[in-house]
Amino acid sequence: VKKVVSLSKDLKQLKLTKETPLNYSIQHYYFTTELRNKMDMLRKIIHASKPKKAIIFINKNYDIEKTVAKLKYHNLSVEGIHGSDNKQRRKNILDAFRKGEVKFLVASDLAARGLDISDVTHIINLDMPESPKDYLHRAGRTGRAGAKGIAISIVSNKKEEQGIKNCMKELKISMIKKTLAEGKIIDIQ
Repeated sequence: VKKVVSLSKDLKQLKLTKETPLNYSIQHYYFTTELRNKMDMLRKIIHASKPKKAIIFINKNYDIEKTVAKLKYHNLSVEGIHGSDNKQRRKNILDAFRKGEVKFLVASDLAARGLDISDVTHIINLDMPESPKDYLHRAGRTGRAGAKGIAISIVSNKKEEQGIKNCMKELKISMIKKTLAEGKIIDIQ
């Protein structure tokens, strides 16, 4: 080490920690609804927030196509990616999403691993992730390169509401409860 120090005057020491850096340019919101109304709530949130580009996360791969079909029925520009997709299909969908030809991407955590797409303005958790670490990974798909981002979760039961509390406590973030009124997103008073 002494020899290295003597060879370079501009050395900087980096200290790695286990803490995951938080992106403070992301706003975190959540909405509550009945399980049967989650898709309707998702559509209303999309129309009220008008995302430029959004990734919609769900927990189960087999729900991806069903979610895509329901959103396409309402004329939304949406595609889904699966962990089991072949490389060419995945590449084509991601290229279309990057170019803005597809506005919404439905994915599971497994399918979204390693995604680095600029201009994603919104992350929407149709299903709450299993852990705060998974939440952080999902939310990190927005608010990149200094841009602002919004992470929205839709919860429908006590377990998912507990997931919100766990995220706030463990990640030390504020997740604001919102509702919809007259087509607009507002804080719950």
